[in-house]
Amino acid sequence: MPYRDLYEYAQELEPVVSRNKIRDKIIELTGATGFRFFCDHLLDPDELCGYYVSPGNADHPFAKQAGGKHVVAFAKGLNKCWERFVVVKEMMHLFDAPLEKTNNADDLDSIFAGMLDPDFDGRMSPQCLSEFKCFWMALGVMCPESVRADLQQKRDAGTMSEFQIATYLRIPEAYVGRLFHPGFKGLMARFLAD
Repeated sequence: MPYRDLYEYAQELEPVVSRNKIRDKIIELTGATGFRFFCDHLLDPDELCGYYVSPGNADHPFAKQAGGKHVVAFAKGLNKCWERFVVVKEMMHLFDAPLEKTNNADDLDSIFAGMLDPDFDGRMSPQCLSEFKCFWMALGVMCPESVRADLQQKRDAGTMSEFQIATYLRIPEAYVGRLFHPGFKGLMARFLAD
């Protein structure tokens, strides 16, 4: 179970968890050909912070430049914490099941339909579910559990603010609260069992 192996590896890392160490371990676990990272100047970070392109999407301009490597693109203007998180979150797509992969424009549209369509019927596509899954999986490797538990105690005691925690972990402040969500450990257990 490659994500379980990545998660267990990350538990031994010190904050700030290096995205390069996460990248290298993903390559080792999945046999991936490597990654190329691109700043996509056309992305509006208020709408989309980043995306992943597999080597199989050979028509994508970044895939053409990547020479058979996996592509992670991120929006211009993200601060370092946001960029780090986006890159790690997008790398989690290497753990997608076959039905969760976004391999064409229709699959990508299904993600947006699941998130933005006012007529959304409540049924999420596998690709849309993958986006949520990758988000939580990224949090799981960017903050080892022992560190998370210690930070939760400090936050609950009022000795450390969410901004201070974000700065310490170098993740977006907007996501710090998710680390302390009551269902966090249950979600991690579910992903580790997959």
